[in-house]
Amino acid sequence: MTDTIELTSFEFFGITFYENPIFGDEAPIMIKHYSKYYNTELWDAPLNKEEAQDEYDYAKTTKPLVNFKCQ
Repeated sequence: MTDTIELTSFEFFGITFYENPIFGDEAPIMIKHYSKYYNTELWDAPLNKEEAQDEYDYAKTTKPLVNFKCQ
């Protein structure tokens, strides 16, 4: 038995976003940066490349989520 969580990922405008493995679509989508996960302010797919990049850049300035092991 393993405690590793498999994340669902989506690529929008060249940036990979992840669905929260615990709360699904009841939580903002996440990004991964240096092996840590961060919430964005997006609950749905970004509408354009600028929004995707802005959310990626913003999320990196916040505190990372509690560490959980993901594949």
